[in-house]
Amino acid sequence: MKMFFYYATIAVSVFLFLFGYLHYQNKLESIAAESNEQASALAAPSKETVSEKEVKDVERELGGTIKNLAEDIADGGEIRVTVFGSASLTSVDEADSFPHLLISEIQPSLPNHKLTLTVIEIDQATSAEVLENDYIDSVIDSQPDLLLTELLMGNDYENISFEDMFKNLEAILEQTKEALPNTKIVTFPTNPIPHAADYDDQSNQLRKLIRNEGYVYANHWRAWPEEDEELSLYVENQLPTKEGHLIWADYMATYLLQE
Repeated sequence: MKMFFYYATIAVSVFLFLFGYLHYQNKLESIAAESNEQASALAAPSKETVSEKEVKDVERELGGTIKNLAEDIADGGEIRVTVFGSASLTSVDEADSFPHLLISEIQPSLPNHKLTLTVIEIDQATSAEVLENDYIDSVIDSQPDLLLTELLMGNDYENISFEDMFKNLEAILEQTKEALPNTKIVTFPTNPIPHAADYDDQSNQLRKLIRNEGYVYANHWRAWPEEDEELSLYVENQLPTKEGHLIWADYMATYLLQE
């Protein structure tokens, strides 16, 4: 009987030793795994950080409209940029909005000039209301070297007939061009919206008419997703999200530095 307890004690001791050893090893492995996860998290930048860096730090080759403007202005001078349009321009925080991102993208290509930005936002005013009020005066007063003017289809959509909208936009552009003969004017459409086929059709018609009138038209729609479901990730309540503004700014910067 004594021998039985003797061997039983040895067996229990061996079991406890093995159990303790395995538990210790598992703990070490858990600590190592946790350390690796923390190191990876510290080393890997977030998508947002990468996106912001790409927008703000990329230096593009100087060309197109921006180069032409820079050649007409002495080194050290400023190039005044005015962006005129609807609430789509300001649907996110200022620093994340298309006009401000645009300046951040272009400025690195202009080491000898400073870009200054004026944003004139008319909220939900229609093209008819723009003509009736002093919005154009505000554009003229800003005395831009470069005027980026939104064709206000987003505000006019379902509020004004297409024919009246086009006549109003023609009048706005004519008044602006007459008052600012030395300003480079570039028109662009309002952001696309999902699930609105007639809106798409009107935008295509407007693009052709504006170009036929001899105005420069920057078609940033080419950079947005075409499928409604994917586009819905970049537009909410008919206004662009932060990601939508990134698309918008990137296209416009490329356009202005190439065309």
